[in-house]
Amino acid sequence: MAEIAVNLVVDKLIPLLKNEAKLLSGVRGQIESISNDLRLMRAYLRDVDAKAEMEAENSDQSRKEWVAQMRQVSIRIQDVIDLYLYNRRRGRRNAVAGVLCKICDLLKSCVARHEIASEIGEIRESINSLKKARELYGYSNAAAESSGGRTSPQRHYLRLRANFAEEEELVGIEHAKKELNNWLSEGAAARTVIAVVGEGGLGKTTLVRNVYKQEQQKHSFDCYGWVDVSRSLKGVQLFKTLLRSFHDMKESNVDKNLHALIEDTGEYLKEKKYLIVLDDVWETDLWGTVALALPKCNGMIMITTRDTGVADSCRVSAKVHTYPLKPLEPENALRLFHSKAFQFGSKNPSEELMKLSEEFTKKCDGVPLAIVAIASLLSTKKERVSEWKAVYNSLQSKLASDSHLKGYHQALSESYQDLSYHLKSCLLYFGLFPEQYAIKRARLINLWIAEGFVECREHQTQQEVGEEYLAELIARSLVKVADVNPYHGRVRKCRVHDLMHDFIVKKCEEFNFCQVKKGNPFCFDKWS
Repeated sequence: MAEIAVNLVVDKLIPLLKNEAKLLSGVRGQIESISNDLRLMRAYLRDVDAKAEMEAENSDQSRKEWVAQMRQVSIRIQDVIDLYLYNRRRGRRNAVAGVLCKICDLLKSCVARHEIASEIGEIRESINSLKKARELYGYSNAAAESSGGRTSPQRHYLRLRANFAEEEELVGIEHAKKELNNWLSEGAAARTVIAVVGEGGLGKTTLVRNVYKQEQQKHSFDCYGWVDVSRSLKGVQLFKTLLRSFHDMKESNVDKNLHALIEDTGEYLKEKKYLIVLDDVWETDLWGTVALALPKCNGMIMITTRDTGVADSCRVSAKVHTYPLKPLEPENALRLFHSKAFQFGSKNPSEELMKLSEEFTKKCDGVPLAIVAIASLLSTKKERVSEWKAVYNSLQSKLASDSHLKGYHQALSESYQDLSYHLKSCLLYFGLFPEQYAIKRARLINLWIAEGFVECREHQTQQEVGEEYLAELIARSLVKVADVNPYHGRVRKCRVHDLMHDFIVKKCEEFNFCQVKKGNPFCFDKWS
């Protein structure tokens, strides 16, 4: 992870040296020296980061401390660069100011430059200390030639993948789909809840969304609503989201309290046949509030949850069907794995790769999220036994280092580690948003560019490069499509799975990528 911070700094330092010819005397030489040191050290960082990721909790403490210090130095350098550029740009903006203002700005500029020079001197000393520590610990340059993310799928396909959503593939849950359809077809003379229960990553949302879309196409109900509940949505915000999901409902509930919103929901649904989905419900007392707003007849409510207690809590005021979703059977797990692992390559893989496929699916414990993550990772590799074995051995080592690590945790960790540092930064950026938060594609890419995560390439705009980054994250099944244009299928919004979000937040906190503050998650509404 320190490699990300160092690479971002190097990417800032080189343009600074090229474009800022009037750097304070002496500072330019120190910045050049720092830049050269960082470029030499990032190869070591890549090796140390990889070892730390592989060894997890058993990683050598001195190595962890060295990486943490290197990361902090990189962050200090970024702060100094940003401060310097801010002062330079402020000086240009005030070029036409009055004489007194110019004198004040000049004094401020001199003080700022002196502070910057002093800070750079301290950073230089810190880097010298880290270089000596690296030699003392004997860190090698074994990974110097590694690129982080080794091989990417074909760019042409990726651009299409970024622009157009593909239907999520249902494998091995045909029986579950049939059962849900049967319950829906029974009608809803009385308010009825269909609860799909199972652990994270089993495909509950994928299953319910597929059934929900089919019902929309059949026009079986008068109105439809979908709410991503998760751990943060409750009360006022839940009902505002539900009312917004009714497409013909006008946005007139901005300042209303919970009581008024419950009344509005009940009034809107009165005498309508409705289908509502509450996705990813965590709290057993949620139903008690929701039930106050829903008419007692003509309604079907589908709930996805990890807790059987959520389904039981609905029995007080509704008829309840519960479907326990289980991990995939071995043959279905293999079908899903093959559909992703060979999506870019051969349809007739070798016998050795087929045997390895079986070993991979065993490691994933039948969890579709893990299967898709690992298979999508392998789809970016050449179809060589040696490359597949390298990934498998890495998974084995992670399991050996932490006996409590589940299959999907291994898969997510391995998929993350395989990314280039640019893509790692872009993926970790999702940690800034609340769980289940869907952000507009164009806005996300612009934010990546503003943060300096998107590299500059000849003959391509940064927006085009950002599109490729997002496309690869989607192709690797690390980012999910949340919304598409209904007319041509172009992706409009994206997000990450809640398990992936948990993984990202832990990485962000572990590596000080960002600080996650607890507060109102809906301050992001204007971005969505």
